[in-house]
Amino acid sequence: MRDSEKLDLILEKVTGLETDMVEVKADVAELKTDVAELKEDMVEVKADVAELKTDVAELKEDMVEVKADVAELKTDVAELKEDMVEVKADVAELKTDVAELKEDMVEVKADVAELKTDVVNLKADMTEVKADVKNLHMEVSFVFDEVERVHSILDNHKADRSAHTA
Repeated sequence: MRDSEKLDLILEKVTGLETDMVEVKADVAELKTDVAELKEDMVEVKADVAELKTDVAELKEDMVEVKADVAELKTDVAELKEDMVEVKADVAELKTDVAELKEDMVEVKADVAELKTDVVNLKADMTEVKADVKNLHMEVSFVFDEVERVHSILDNHKADRSAHTA
């Protein structure tokens, strides 16, 4: 190979290297831009992670409260179950009382029917008593009239001094 060919080859290789260097520099510049963007993204990611840590801490606190509320609800449910047992017992007792009241009502109805009969009998008796009282009034009136007549005779007799000669 001749010198000029060698020089041409070297020139060609140096020109290729220069082109490659420009490309590498462009790539490096692009990589620097990408790294800068990645750094910005990392700052945002760190901020997001910090926010997530805060959120997780708040959620943990909320979970503690929720667990306490659930425990309280379990206690309330247990108390309600106990109350329901008592209510069921009360309902059973009320059913018994209602049955007894029904029996008592049957007896009261029988007593009322008996009282109605007694009232009917009393009305009849009262009618008889009224008639008897009316008759007694008439007899008393007759007796009073007779007493007045006898008084009148006695008064006349007392007034007549000639009848008394003794």
